[in-house]
Amino acid sequence: MAHLLHALGSCWRLAVLRLGGNRLTGSIPYHVSLLRKLFDLGLQRNMLTGTLLAEIDELKHLRHIDLSTNALSGELPNVFQRLKNLGTLLS
Repeated sequence: MAHLLHALGSCWRLAVLRLGGNRLTGSIPYHVSLLRKLFDLGLQRNMLTGTLLAEIDELKHLRHIDLSTNALSGELPNVFQRLKNLGTLLS
């Protein structure tokens, strides 16, 4: 997954990223936070581990995040308070 999202990090105009149900493994790479135009992030139904990136607050346009049905751990970062457009968070 890291290779895929590393490549996507240069797609600065990307608005929707839906990779649910693709058996992705590992942690969510930092490169996701480089997708500054992203408003819909769907990574549900994978095998993702680790914690959620604190840098997620860089995604100011984010309206929807679905991280459900993964093996993520830890608490949700306080940065979600800074995402003013976020309407849906599924974890």
